[in-house]
Amino acid sequence: MATVAGWGVTREGGQLSPTLRKVSLPIVANTTCNQALPGPAITQNMLCAGYPQGGKDSCQGDSGGPLIVAAGAGAWKQAGIVSFGYGCAQPALYGVYTRVSRYTDWVGQYVNTVAVDSFSPASGRVGTQVTLTGSGFNSVTAVEFAGTSASFTISSDTQLLATAPSGAVSGPITIKAPYATVQTSASFQPLYQLNVQTAGNGVVDITPTSSRCTGGAPCALDVTGGVTALLAPSADPGFVFAGWRGACPTLDIPCRLYMNMDRSEIAVFAPPTSTLTVTLSGGGSGAVVSSSGGIDCGAACSEQLPTRTALTLSAQPAAALIFTGWRGDCTGLTPTCSVIMVGNQQVEAGFEGARYLHLPIIRR
Repeated sequence: MATVAGWGVTREGGQLSPTLRKVSLPIVANTTCNQALPGPAITQNMLCAGYPQGGKDSCQGDSGGPLIVAAGAGAWKQAGIVSFGYGCAQPALYGVYTRVSRYTDWVGQYVNTVAVDSFSPASGRVGTQVTLTGSGFNSVTAVEFAGTSASFTISSDTQLLATAPSGAVSGPITIKAPYATVQTSASFQPLYQLNVQTAGNGVVDITPTSSRCTGGAPCALDVTGGVTALLAPSADPGFVFAGWRGACPTLDIPCRLYMNMDRSEIAVFAPPTSTLTVTLSGGGSGAVVSSSGGIDCGAACSEQLPTRTALTLSAQPAAALIFTGWRGDCTGLTPTCSVIMVGNQQVEAGFEGARYLHLPIIRR
């Protein structure tokens, strides 16, 4: 249903209404309207509304008034403008309205013009408040930082405050209004922190920041959102790069991190050979074996393995016992666990006697 409002006459040949009046009318398909009206043809630039039996309609003096439709909770959208009709509220003589959606682009050329003159600061971390100056801000409905939606507050028609959103990358700020979308000519540079530490004997070189991170001088860098940071580890003589602990895939050389959030990384360096120590805990017994066959531990064992070796451990409880979970460099309750020798690794497997809960059977 649509609603039309105006101060027109309440019947043909009557007097103009001294108060604003409204009436609800169903919108009628253009094909139905063309069949009912004597002419001229109803085009796609028009729409019709009314009842086949008549009785309710807009009338003389309502021309130029709005025909509105519901657009969500408490919201309305103008669908038409009162144009013409054949009498008022006559059976099968529907009222004709200008179809507003066909003219929104034209209307937008003359109303609610939005312009952005400048913004500051030019860069900042997530949560930074950015002040934009320009005109037409009272009609702004959305702000985006390189496509990421941002919260904003309209201070006045010439000033708007937007908050740099999480996940944003370098790019222009876009301001949207009902009839205009504009972008800043310059890009806002969101900044994310990249923390890189080393454990053991080695360094990490980072591009494009040209930074070197060492055990004595870890890196805490501000990197522009949208940049891919390249982390290249280099081991000291007699050591190897064992792997990453953090966002990087464990064994990647180099590691590539896309900066759209704060990231932390630890590069581990170790001797060429590392020790895997396996212990069993709990009141039960069992064994831990490896998929490659190199590990077969009862109560406890240790094995020398090449650093960076990847293997799968399996917990095998003794008869009538259960596996209760992994601890240390393996975690979880599944009986298998993947281990990468990022330096020395310690794994503990728990075994217990099975416990059962006996519930009484209740018969009715």
